[in-house]
Amino acid sequence: MTTRKLFQWSGLALIFYGALTPLAQIIHPPEESVNTILTQTWRLVTAHVFFTIAIIIGLLGLVGLYIYQSEAGGRLGLTGFILAFTGNVLLAVSGNYGFIAPVLAAHAPAMLSAINAYPPELVLDVAMVLTYIIGFILLGIATIRARRLPRSSGWLMATGPVLFFVFSGISLGTSMTWFYWLGVLGQLLFGLGLILCGLQLWKGEGMKAAEPTAIPLSR
Repeated sequence: MTTRKLFQWSGLALIFYGALTPLAQIIHPPEESVNTILTQTWRLVTAHVFFTIAIIIGLLGLVGLYIYQSEAGGRLGLTGFILAFTGNVLLAVSGNYGFIAPVLAAHAPAMLSAINAYPPELVLDVAMVLTYIIGFILLGIATIRARRLPRSSGWLMATGPVLFFVFSGISLGTSMTWFYWLGVLGQLLFGLGLILCGLQLWKGEGMKAAEPTAIPLSR
């Protein structure tokens, strides 16, 4: 596989990642109370299915995104990539809650609060939020500095996750649905940033017309 093809496939992955993530957030219920989980199970489970698929595809795209601007991005880009990659993995792990919550809400509702207050779960959630937010802030700044991808995509990647986690976190704990829509806005901005990066990689813009270098993926 040539590096051009690698970047193009990575770009396509980023486009799907950027499209599926806000879609999943729109489908997800505004809050996760016992009543909401029981009455809107299909929304909760469907959203987490989309989140999981988006993350799997997104991890592949992030690798290509980092390689594409690795030299210009420097240590800042590497640090951002590692943290963003880790944050996505932790988000996928914590997302398992969306699949077991309907069962717990129906048969052991008290367990929902117990799980959320369980120290290891709290540590996982905090680590997930911090690595995800800090990772994409650094990756976004590195993208702006590298000037190999649209500068606007760097700003969107850096700000979108902050808006998403802050406002969606408030929404999950309250009945104020307008916080939920602000969280959706954050995901839309983040997704747009990823799509802009993905389109440039997919189209091959900024690459040499002829790219003879091949990456031996298998022998």
